[in-house]
Amino acid sequence: MPFIQSGDINISSDVTITQDVAEPIVVHPGGVLVLMAASEGGVIVRGGGYARIAGTTHGLFVAAGGHAVLTGTCLGSVTNDGGNLFIAGVVTGTLVEHAGTTEVAPGAAILDENGAPAEKTLSTWSKRAACQSPNLQARRGQLATGLSASGSERTGSPLDGPSPTE
Repeated sequence: MPFIQSGDINISSDVTITQDVAEPIVVHPGGVLVLMAASEGGVIVRGGGYARIAGTTHGLFVAAGGHAVLTGTCLGSVTNDGGNLFIAGVVTGTLVEHAGTTEVAPGAAILDENGAPAEKTLSTWSKRAACQSPNLQARRGQLATGLSASGSERTGSPLDGPSPTE
């Protein structure tokens, strides 16, 4: 797991970031991040943390037990080290799966630094995405479930953003 240091933005509750930040963002257990802007320092999702990245990040690391949905762009490496990761956006860099569940949606792009489809995308990820796993929606539902900081059950998905009534 990447080293967490002082100066990082630490998320331990529900937070939406709508302005660009230079510091790394660390989502701790019970934290829910919705990133609508850019994070120059990347995003680390620890076990029990949830992140929906609709903006741009310069790296994404999902630890064991962490949950992340990338619908935006990652400029750099995306590493799943035992969490649940769903990619429906663009990764320009490397995609590494050490453990956990990684789903790549049709239409998502995994590109090398020159903008060409990455080797791994052509051989492995395209096949996975083309299969349209029947468990995909169930896994996304599991990704979205959790408990709020007060211990009450969440209604809806923390990864889908606020409900129209909020």
